[in-house]
Amino acid sequence: MKLASVDSIRRSYPHVYISPHMDDAVLSCGGRIAMQVSRGEGVLVVTAFSEIDEARAASAMPGIPPGGLREMQAEDEIALGRLGVDYLRLDYRDGAFRERFPLLRYGLHFRAEERFARIFGKIRTDIARICTAAACRNLYLPLGIGQHIDHHLVFLIGRHPGRNPGNPFEVSFYEDIPYALIPHALDYRLRAIGLAPFPNSCERTSIREKIMAIHRAVRHLPSLTRIRFFRKGLLLIALSAGIVCMEAVGRLTRYQRGAWLQPELFDAAPFFEKKVAAILDYRSQICLFFESEEALRGSLMQYSLDIGGSAGQYLERCWRRIGRD
Repeated sequence: MKLASVDSIRRSYPHVYISPHMDDAVLSCGGRIAMQVSRGEGVLVVTAFSEIDEARAASAMPGIPPGGLREMQAEDEIALGRLGVDYLRLDYRDGAFRERFPLLRYGLHFRAEERFARIFGKIRTDIARICTAAACRNLYLPLGIGQHIDHHLVFLIGRHPGRNPGNPFEVSFYEDIPYALIPHALDYRLRAIGLAPFPNSCERTSIREKIMAIHRAVRHLPSLTRIRFFRKGLLLIALSAGIVCMEAVGRLTRYQRGAWLQPELFDAAPFFEKKVAAILDYRSQICLFFESEEALRGSLMQYSLDIGGSAGQYLERCWRRIGRD
């Protein structure tokens, strides 16, 4: 069921998921959400950046369907309805439309809180109100893998959520899919935010090996294969520059003493088919990241194996901040 506004919240939702865009929560946490609903626990999915400038959609956002925003919203409603959750849209403008050059929505985003102080403050206030009205006990935010500005801004809210003593809740950061499927992307993100070293950081991998591993993982994405002219060369140059920057940032980062992230694994195998079906409801968007349903299933299962799963399991992972506030 769609909620019109924060003031429309009339019941408790122990679990509140903040999805930067339509599809992020389902792609990343669909199994956990389906499990919580099956137990009769209230789940609310809040989409932060769901307003799209239709006039610029065709040029700034690849993959916008012929029906534009209305078609994307219809897909979102079907997917969330399939999972049986209530949802709320905050309707802030997507990062692609806030930037003069849409590609700049990806980056290191130094001083993002100051650069986007107005929109950041409004979203933070909205989320605080939602958590209070919903009597939230568990707030799930994106970890920001992929360095997308919208994911990063929502992640920053979780760094200092402004807890209400009368309504205490735990904050968990989920791994953003499809970004989490890219080799080394999680490693770079954890190092960049300075909250925790990656568990396998002791393994030394050369920059060249990282560049080639990431290039192999992304070069066949449907959204990239349409770029024919010098595609491979340009992609390698862009990846090389980005990875060198991330390597430099990672080496300069000082981990915050007394604060780190603890991984939480959940086996969503009984709900894997429901999650896949909900993801496929986003017909206009999924084709940008996966060539087919088979590719989608294979990528999700490989991700599960990569984070410690075994045959017969489908793992999803969140990270909970522990230590000082």
